[in-house]
Amino acid sequence: MAEAILYSLLRAVLGNLNSLALQELGIAWGMKTDLENLESTVSTIQAVIQDAEVKQRNSEPVKNWLIKLKDATYHADNVLDEFATEALKRRMDIERGVTSQVSTFFSLRNPLIFRLKMGHRMKNIMKRLDAIARERSTFHLRQSITDLEAPDAGRRQTSSLVNESEIYGRDEEKEKIVEILLNNLSDHDNVSVYAIWGMGGLGKTTLAQLVYNDGRVERHFEMRIWVCVSDDFDILKLTRAILESIEGSPCNISSLDPLQRRLQEKLSGKRFLLVLDDVWNECHEKWDGLKDLLMCGAKGNMIIVTTRIQQVALIMATLPVHYIGCLSEDDSWTLFKRRAFGIGREENLVLETIGKEIVKKCKGLPLALKALGSLMRFKSSESEWVSVKESDIWDLPEDGNSILPVLRLSYDNLPLHLRQCFAFCCIFPKDYPMQKDMLIQLWMANGFIQPRGQTGLEEIGHEIFNDLVWRSFLQDVKENLWGEMICTMHDLMHDLASSIMRNECSILEPRTMLKVLEKVRHLSFDMSSSRMIPWNDDMLKVLSLRSLMLLKNNFIWRNQDAFSPFISKQKYLRVLDLRGCRVEKLPISVGKLKHLRYLDISYSFIKTLPESTSCLQNLQTLRLICCYSLHTLPEGMRHMRNLRYLDISSSDSLKSVPESTTCLQNLQTFKLNSCHSLGMLPKGTRYMRNLRFLDIRGCHSLICMPAGMGQLTRLQTLSVFIVGQEHGCQICELKELNLEGELRIKELDNVRNSKDAKSANLTRKRNILSLSLYWSDSNKDNLPKNVEEVLDGLQPHSNLKKLSIHSYQGSRFPNWMSDLVLQNLAKISLEYCERCEGLPPLGKLPSLKFLNLQGMTSVKYFNNECYSDGESSFPALESLSFTDMPSLEVWTTVDRGEIFPCLRDLDIRKCPKLIGFPFLPTLKRLGIDSSNVMPSGSLMNLTSLTSLRIECSDCFDDSKVLLRGLLQNHEVLESLTINVLYLKTLPDKLDSLPALKRLVLNCCFNLENLPDGLENLHSLESLDHIMFSLKLLGDKGYLVGTPDELKSVLAECFSAKRPAVINVTIDPYAGAESGRLQHKN
Repeated sequence: MAEAILYSLLRAVLGNLNSLALQELGIAWGMKTDLENLESTVSTIQAVIQDAEVKQRNSEPVKNWLIKLKDATYHADNVLDEFATEALKRRMDIERGVTSQVSTFFSLRNPLIFRLKMGHRMKNIMKRLDAIARERSTFHLRQSITDLEAPDAGRRQTSSLVNESEIYGRDEEKEKIVEILLNNLSDHDNVSVYAIWGMGGLGKTTLAQLVYNDGRVERHFEMRIWVCVSDDFDILKLTRAILESIEGSPCNISSLDPLQRRLQEKLSGKRFLLVLDDVWNECHEKWDGLKDLLMCGAKGNMIIVTTRIQQVALIMATLPVHYIGCLSEDDSWTLFKRRAFGIGREENLVLETIGKEIVKKCKGLPLALKALGSLMRFKSSESEWVSVKESDIWDLPEDGNSILPVLRLSYDNLPLHLRQCFAFCCIFPKDYPMQKDMLIQLWMANGFIQPRGQTGLEEIGHEIFNDLVWRSFLQDVKENLWGEMICTMHDLMHDLASSIMRNECSILEPRTMLKVLEKVRHLSFDMSSSRMIPWNDDMLKVLSLRSLMLLKNNFIWRNQDAFSPFISKQKYLRVLDLRGCRVEKLPISVGKLKHLRYLDISYSFIKTLPESTSCLQNLQTLRLICCYSLHTLPEGMRHMRNLRYLDISSSDSLKSVPESTTCLQNLQTFKLNSCHSLGMLPKGTRYMRNLRFLDIRGCHSLICMPAGMGQLTRLQTLSVFIVGQEHGCQICELKELNLEGELRIKELDNVRNSKDAKSANLTRKRNILSLSLYWSDSNKDNLPKNVEEVLDGLQPHSNLKKLSIHSYQGSRFPNWMSDLVLQNLAKISLEYCERCEGLPPLGKLPSLKFLNLQGMTSVKYFNNECYSDGESSFPALESLSFTDMPSLEVWTTVDRGEIFPCLRDLDIRKCPKLIGFPFLPTLKRLGIDSSNVMPSGSLMNLTSLTSLRIECSDCFDDSKVLLRGLLQNHEVLESLTINVLYLKTLPDKLDSLPALKRLVLNCCFNLENLPDGLENLHSLESLDHIMFSLKLLGDKGYLVGTPDELKSVLAECFSAKRPAVINVTIDPYAGAESGRLQHKN
């Protein structure tokens, strides 16, 4: 499987040979012919790599040849990259007028020295690669220009037969699919297609077999057909296979037309079920050709497709795609136990305990559970079981191990340019949440992504990432708390990647000292349980690193002096990730890493970035996130010509960005969000013509935009635009920007009239999904003119999904806030629009799910004006919040139609005049405070509540009476939070809550005791006290930090037979000599 590594390396070498800088250098020093000869040799070798990969599986000499080739190619790539770097440096030195550094590699006074060095290195590379190229004829390797295909010998065939007694955990999924088949009313081209998608080994074929053989399905369809497709989606072969499945005998017709006519005769007028198992084809045209052929049956025909590739499922399916998940822990154990222990075998608790650990390795994958269960059936000793538990899947015997060929088949079917990107992911530990943008940047830094026409490297990276997700190599894609897309790998996919990169990649854990291979290329340290890097003698011999990463890191770099020399030796390093190293200074040696493409020193204590970092001319990605002490960036950043991604988010001390950053012509992403002290952006920002992403959210000290932002015509994301009055800073700068995602427009007081507002061209910005409009909240006495027509002129595109309006001082809202314009709007927030007495007809919005009204101080009524005049009002609304609305008195409903049919969450705070709210039968969660004078009867009618939060921060003597009234008639209430500052006792109505699972007492400082009857809450699972009075626990509390202190306190508490609060300070990184508590056990 080494061909992916070689493929990426050879592409990188060819990329360097074709680079403009190197070609110019070759011409200048008379080495053009040498470079052309080297390119020819590399191209010749690249053409036979695919054949060599197939033959090396059965040939040790070919395997050794590939190893030699890989080493030589790494060397060639390093040398050529160094030459290209020095060529770029020479050009920049000329631009800067640097002529005095005699000893530099490209010294203008020593051209002969440079030419001799380059010629010597080129000669060695050519000699080595020529010898390897000549050897290829010995192995009779064939040239190929197509992606490597999986060998036919590994192809798997399936049938419709299934042993249902060995299937666990698929009953619900089977019933769901059977119901769809039996009740399919769709006449979509007379054929409906249901796709089952998931990674190899999950049981897609098994699930299809269960459905296929169900008695109800058999009776419903006149004809059932099963065909295993695999990756050969040939219409002729598939037509013949379908016919043979129908007729039960071989078909000798060899021409397509008579085959298709015969098939249509067989299917004509009949209701059939066709299963196409294991489909890999991603070509629309091929599928359309087969689908057209099948349009001859009766209504209700069904096709079930199983595939490992999401894109295939999306192409073929006419019904929602079914993603097949992993088995539950219980079902996994049942399946494994049946295979491993059989029926009637004597129970062995020790082996069962080990077996459950083995099951965890499988992560719910049925294929792995069966394979490992079968493997363990004939192993009876504890040591044998422990050995399997502690082994990787790939170290187990291949004889009878079906995991290997199944997952290798998925890998072999990957296009070559995807394989190295997937395999590299094993540099992260299992279950590590990998950030999408970070992955792409790491792939770029290591040369796994090569340019393709005018398509940017980042765009190609996104395509690769999506491809790997669609093919189930990456999974669990979601957005984290910071809005970043993250993903994980299934453990067995991680094992697959590790097996491919066995000699290329290592993960070191502090307490597991692994032997590091001298030629390892990618090395990561899992720092989750240690503050110290695990040094050993083997590491000091490693000089070949391309990637060095510290993961899950949060330590003070106490051994920096030892680590810096190690970094300085890694002269071929492309990736250096030092996140979490609490260093105050970056090692000087980092500035000498001329090959470096990726540098991350986030969460460090550095105050300045050394000027030497501006010498990193190949650097593409620089991350300085949460460097709270950072106040200065180097002026020489203009020389970092290849920088594409710069993230200095949450650098609180940074007050300005050097003007030199505007010379970074390749910079595409610039993140400055939450730089609270940042007072201005560089004046020349408009010159950063390739900038696509600029994030300045949370830069509260920023009061204006630099002039001419409208010239950044490639800008796609601009998180914030601050409107100014000066020319070049006005709202019309947004006119030509094709923005997407989220946009916040601030200081709208500076927009003079409707014409100016319309010049922002928001109605044509179809890709903006979230829009926030801000007027100044400190200018309420001096109301801006024409504010209502300004808001009217800021009408967004109908694709908008989220709208926020803040501190608007008009008395009415525009007409575009209706269903005719905002059809797709899902979330609205209206905050501190204090002069508006009425609300727009929000009940008409068909997609509105979240509505937040805050600080609307003049609104008195939530009534007919807000509702729709149709059959349903607020048809999709799930969450509604009223906050700080002192004038709100009445919440009425209308008699016509359905109102709030989906409302689940309601929050009412600081609405002292609101005397009640309508009956809301679907409401599940309610938050309310004591300022509301609504009668308890309004709450008692909400019998569907499962969560209730009650707050009272004022001195309210009757709070216990209030609570008693609120806590009646809630038999399904599961969660109750009470935040009542002056509450002394709880009401005795708590035991009337039979379903209560969680009780939270927050900020109840005066609470003196808990009521009787808590023991009757049989469903109660947790009782949480947050910031409570010690009176509850006899005014007794302890603070301990050593084992002896803890023992003493526990002895005292047990002796006194009373509860107490013990605040334990644990330092997991403390040494035994410190006497501190090191762990909670």
